Amino acid sequence: MSGVDTYRGIAYQHAQAVLCALDVLESDALAAIRVEGADDVIDIELLDLHGRVAVGKQAKVRSDGYTWAKADLIGLLRRWAAIDAPGGASFQFVTDGRLGPSGEEVRDALTKAAAGHRGPLAHLLGEEPDGDIVRRAARATIVQDPGGLGALLARADQQVMALLPAARSAADAREQAKSAVDALFRLLLDRACQPDSADRVVSRYEICAALGIPPSAVAVVPWAGEMRDQYLAAVVARGPAAAVPVRLRAEESPSGAGEVGVDVLLGDGLAPTAVAGRTGAGKSTGARELRATGAAQGRVVVVAHAETYIPGRVDALVADAVADVLGRDVPTLTGRQVLAEPGTVVVIDGVSEIPEPVRAALAEDLRTPVATGRGARLVLLGRGLAAVRSVFPASSTPSQFRMEPFGRERRKALAEIALGRGAVDLELDVDEHTASLPGSGERASTSCGRRHLHLGDEVTFHARHFGLPWRMTSRITAHQRPHRFVDEQTRGPSQSLHHEHLFEALPGNADVTGGTRMTDRMSITAPAGPMGQVVAHLVLAPYLRRLLRRRAAHIKRAAESASEQS
Repeated sequence: MSGVDTYRGIAYQHAQAVLCALDVLESDALAAIRVEGADDVIDIELLDLHGRVAVGKQAKVRSDGYTWAKADLIGLLRRWAAIDAPGGASFQFVTDGRLGPSGEEVRDALTKAAAGHRGPLAHLLGEEPDGDIVRRAARATIVQDPGGLGALLARADQQVMALLPAARSAADAREQAKSAVDALFRLLLDRACQPDSADRVVSRYEICAALGIPPSAVAVVPWAGEMRDQYLAAVVARGPAAAVPVRLRAEESPSGAGEVGVDVLLGDGLAPTAVAGRTGAGKSTGARELRATGAAQGRVVVVAHAETYIPGRVDALVADAVADVLGRDVPTLTGRQVLAEPGTVVVIDGVSEIPEPVRAALAEDLRTPVATGRGARLVLLGRGLAAVRSVFPASSTPSQFRMEPFGRERRKALAEIALGRGAVDLELDVDEHTASLPGSGERASTSCGRRHLHLGDEVTFHARHFGLPWRMTSRITAHQRPHRFVDEQTRGPSQSLHHEHLFEALPGNADVTGGTRMTDRMSITAPAGPMGQVVAHLVLAPYLRRLLRRRAAHIKRAAESASEQS
């Protein structure tokens, strides 16, 4: 290994150790982390409440152009199986490199072993399926995590922000998180240099001290129970998701037969599912409809968006989806608990629209839960069925559905309902607002508890713009339905923001229903005086115009252009 690769490997290993230290805080079964484990095969040890190894990890980088082959991985598994680890301990090999064809064979054998089929793994090891070596090796997994140092520590920053006391601003929260993660990184690096293995242990208390948070702030909040009930109540409070129900057709059904509602995806015994539909077919609406239908039955359906997925952290993706409904941050552990809960359905929307390398990383993240069939059932949505299907392991047989296009009668029904609501009502719907800008990860909470705003109501939006967390609270200060309403910032990044929404009815004729012209008038005063105004004129104003156009297009589709969904 070259000098550059050596330093890259050290950085990667210790960034992974930071994430493992945060895992300790999010689990009531873990008490400490040891860096540079007692055995050479283990770089990081997660220790249980009795000081025993619960999870051993080895983190390795691989230079571009090189892959992990079967010989590398089989040797690693043999060394893991040979150490004196507790019976329930598991092992993870984490790498930023790619697996070669023979390396993929080892990974697939481990996936099958996790599901109880140890034959392929025993064949690769040249051992008996029921022997000790195969049994221990079967508790190993291979995790491909391509993030560099910056990306890994950015994940840690995001997790730590949810643990820190409330900061005065989003910028202060980011700075506090970065400083806390830097302190933890330095602590772990210092402990890794200690010759005595006992001195390389970092306890939960020491992790909290390095981050500057009291141990009481990281008490594990279980998903099952109060949080789960709050989630279901919040979904029910949002009301029905679809004015006209979305229809599906099983892929094997002939044309003209087999239309079903999205509630079929709640059926017991259904395999992991791939659902495809072209742009405008109602995929996102169908996902929200499934979530609402499930909540009405006491079933949890979590809807996540693939575009916010960070490779290697599907648990964080699911936790963010729960946070979006609850209107508050939740720990990554919540996502892990949701994924492990039988009977729950986890929907990931937009999987065919993300870049292929990210889709491949998502496939790796989902490989073991799909193969074992344990925990939550997965429903993946996208435009193309082949791309969606590719996220599931080749050995699996997912159920496959297509979204039915909107026929004439459904278009007519949707248009009548949309015109009855009016564009002004759609604009005052908090869920329509957040759905119009999915790329920003926006979520909202209201002062009134309703999702449809009235005069005097306040709404607080949390989102990411320009790659940074952003928060703003606005109040409805004028409302003359159906012609006009005004919202104004009460707290947020701008010195002031005034947004007037105007609606003008357009005449129709015997053949065409009249429409509505929407006009947005926004005035904003940036902070930082004249320099802030220059930045607002050159950067912020064009960006806001794009956001307003996107939201207007979303409202248009929902209210006036049902025909575009066919």
